[in-house]
Formats: sequence, C-alpha cells, structure tokens
Amino acid sequence: MLSIGFSQNSYNYGFNGKNTFKSSESCYNEPSIWDRRDNNTPDNFKEIKKEFLYRGGVIQNQAQLDFLIHEKGIKSVLSFINPYSQEDKKFLKTELPLINNAKEKTGLNFDYYDCFLRRDEIYENEQKYITEYAEKINKMPKPIYAHCFHGSDTSKWMEDIFWKAHKQNLIKYD
Repeated sequence: MLSIGFSQNSYNYGFNGKNTFKSSESCYNEPSIWDRRDNNTPDNFKEIKKEFLYRGGVIQNQAQLDFLIHEKGIKSVLSFINPYSQEDKKFLKTELPLINNAKEKTGLNFDYYDCFLRRDEIYENEQKYITEYAEKINKMPKPIYAHCFHGSDTSKWMEDIFWKAHKQNLIKYD
C-alpha cells in the first residue's frame, strides 16, 4: 500500500517523496497555510469605494502592480510616502521603477500627498486635510490606489479623512 505524506501545508509541499508523513517538528518550522501571504496584492490591500478608491502598502513587485492595474483597473497611485525625501525614498526603491515603467506603457498616474505620519497631527488640522485630500482625489484619474508604507496606519487615517470628505459632499464621483 502506498502512503502519501502531507504536511500542514499540503498546498505547497504535498508528497514528501518518502511515502511517510512529515514529522510534526518540520511542520512547525514551515509557514502555516493560515499565515501565508498573497504576494499578488499589496500589504493590507482594502477596497474603500469600489472602482473609485483602494488603499494598502507599498507596491513591492510586478505581480502586485499587475493586480492593481489589470484586476482593479487602477489609473492613479497616490503615495503618502515622500518620493523626494532620501529617508523615505528607500521604501519606494522597488515601487518607483515599476510605476515609471507602467507610466510609459499604460499611462498610470503617480502623485504624492504630503500628510503627516502621526495621527494627532492629522486630526489637529482635520478640516484642512479633508479639503486638501478631496481636492487631490478629485483631480486624479479613477480608480486610485492610495498607500503608505504598510497600508495600516496613514492609509487607514486617510480612509477616515476620505469618508469625512464624502459626508461633506467634497468628493466628485463623475
């Protein structure tokens, strides 16, 4: 009788070639199927308003950019990371060449929105950010992918700012 061995990650490892199950010790050293990440979407990717605005982290590879352009129809990328700052530029070292290549091939638009990275600074001047962010979004081709470093802090705060601008009827959906 043939015994097929499956690991905790059968999608990735499957049959181990020795007709036995992997030891439980080796399973703990491998990433769980529950912990795996989809490298085809940016970190913390989220739809804010379908076919209008999405948010997440830095675009790290061509597959992520292809997902945004071909599956979500993204026409603009709005970065909350300053591409002119030497300190911040290191976070965009992979993304900027991808964006520049896509600009030439697809006409993808790239812009930067200067917002603070600390929540208290954003909310101290909340109406200023609501108005400025709405103006920035209204000028860009839609749909837009807005991102910070990891897609969890500034992107989330700016999502809140977007919804406040929406409630004030500052967002143009045409």
